Amino acid sequence: MASVLHGFLAKLFPALASARVTHAWSGRVAFAFDYLRHVGQCDGIHHALACNGAGVVAAGAGLLAGATETLPQSTSLGRMIVSITTPKPPTEPKLPDGFEPRMLSFDVYGTLVNTPPANFGAFQAILADAGRLDLNPKEFYSFWEQRNIAHYHEPYRTYKDICRLSLSEAYERFGVATGREEAIQHYFDCFSSMELYPDVLPTLDALGRGHTLALVSNIDDDLLGATPLGREFDLVCTAERARGYKPDGTLFRYLLEASGLPVSHILHSGQSQFTDMVGGKPLGLTVAWINRRGLNLDPSVPPPDLVFPALHPLCGLLGSDGATGTGGPPRRSSG
Repeated sequence: MASVLHGFLAKLFPALASARVTHAWSGRVAFAFDYLRHVGQCDGIHHALACNGAGVVAAGAGLLAGATETLPQSTSLGRMIVSITTPKPPTEPKLPDGFEPRMLSFDVYGTLVNTPPANFGAFQAILADAGRLDLNPKEFYSFWEQRNIAHYHEPYRTYKDICRLSLSEAYERFGVATGREEAIQHYFDCFSSMELYPDVLPTLDALGRGHTLALVSNIDDDLLGATPLGREFDLVCTAERARGYKPDGTLFRYLLEASGLPVSHILHSGQSQFTDMVGGKPLGLTVAWINRRGLNLDPSVPPPDLVFPALHPLCGLLGSDGATGTGGPPRRSSG
């Protein structure tokens, strides 16, 4: 192959006939049965195949053309390769067609309130109370939270009672023989020190100019009252008032009944896959997942309609000032 190529070179450029060639291509030439180039993707791998003997010119020059847009359009293969393999900017999230929310409902803890610092501090104090600072408070807390969610599906207990029950189960799971049920008070006491995420109040103020705002929380009224939220809401829905929690839909059905609105007029935003989406989506609610921690969606969870890394993108979704709804001025009540 090298000698054949050198012969072509000497024929085209006689002055190079005596030039010594140090490197020569000796690969194969790929022809397709239809004599057409094939560019595409298979199992996540991009390919450009069967250039029918013209790949060096078509692909090499074309790639340069695709990158610089300065070479003739005739080098289209490279432009095609660049187009296929260059990441596309993500499309802007938008509301489902025909969906015009009048009410915006929000999960509280983890969505509006930055709970991890206070929660982990409280559970570190719980482990210190039991003399077990050798345990990881985040792992202990995560198991405790999972048990809470499991108990949400059972006949109604107050949130505080569930917290106590889950703590005893966490003690058993981690072998904490010296744990006291009363130590859960460290957790209850931390609610008054919880802080909002920085984007919360500006976002709610903007959205509240065109929509009514509601809270939907798996919580007892007194703990919600102890949480510094910085503003009032038009409707407050708690597990205590609904006599049930989100995952089985009880709390969301309470939201629908108390608001007097159909699901087609409510946009719910929340951070929990296993309560907000598991409970809201089967009822037909439109749900925005506020995924502040960048988690992956569990395969068992109904997918949300929208995903945002924080709360403030809701303003862009609903208009620059948030005022695209038809809910009218919000009615202020402490709920």
